[in-house]
Amino acid sequence: MTLASAARQPTFAPSDSGAEKPMSAPVAFSRGGTPTAHASSPIMTGAAVLALKYKDGVMIACDNHLMFGSMDKFRNVERLITVEPATIVGFSGDYADFQYIKSLLDDLVLKERTCDDGHSLSPRHVFEYLASMMYHRRNKFDPLWNTLVVAGVDTQGKSFLGQVDLRGGSYQADTVTTGFGNYLGQPLLREAVEGKIDSIDEEAAKEIMKDALKVLFYRNTQAANTVQIGVVRRPDAQAGETKPTIQIDEPITLDTEWGFAQMVVGYR
Repeated sequence: MTLASAARQPTFAPSDSGAEKPMSAPVAFSRGGTPTAHASSPIMTGAAVLALKYKDGVMIACDNHLMFGSMDKFRNVERLITVEPATIVGFSGDYADFQYIKSLLDDLVLKERTCDDGHSLSPRHVFEYLASMMYHRRNKFDPLWNTLVVAGVDTQGKSFLGQVDLRGGSYQADTVTTGFGNYLGQPLLREAVEGKIDSIDEEAAKEIMKDALKVLFYRNTQAANTVQIGVVRRPDAQAGETKPTIQIDEPITLDTEWGFAQMVVGYR
């Protein structure tokens, strides 16, 4: 007996009257006779996300393109979102799954507003919520195909930066990257930032970020040179600020140079 024919055989269970009645099969099958399955690979994907700490807060950046396989499908998609009051979340991986994650975060923010108990979501709260949620989905064998970067500043003015992967694995660091950025962007950020955070201002941090994004554009076929940079700043006591400020800049196009390609064998 084939799997498909076995699936069509009715299963019987005793009824109150003592007669047997059909009972639905415990496994759902598609028309082709194979068991239904969850998505096993991402479809419309975003490339690397880079993030770092600097003297006055945290900075996160990524490009604005979505890839359909190896095709550059959409070129004006924001991959950074804000979570009130002072957190930015960026993603690599499947865009549809991230839209679902965004809806969960919106519900979480709405619940906090409704409670109106003086409590607010810190970056660490968002980070731990996402780690637990991603681990829960992994245990259901239905993972959300994303790697998430959480950046922000808490109410005490402490910078926070962490990453959560599709299995619920998480870590915190002074520099965080995803995707191909783990191989090309992370070494550049570590060299520029580690041990020097207190001497890096916002302009210097932006230059470091732009240089790393340029390298990704040169070397990663799924990266683009249209990028967006987000910043969460600590409150400036001298300016009378009491809360962190959050800002996501408009997309910019990085200046790139391809003259060296003439010397690359096989370019022509």
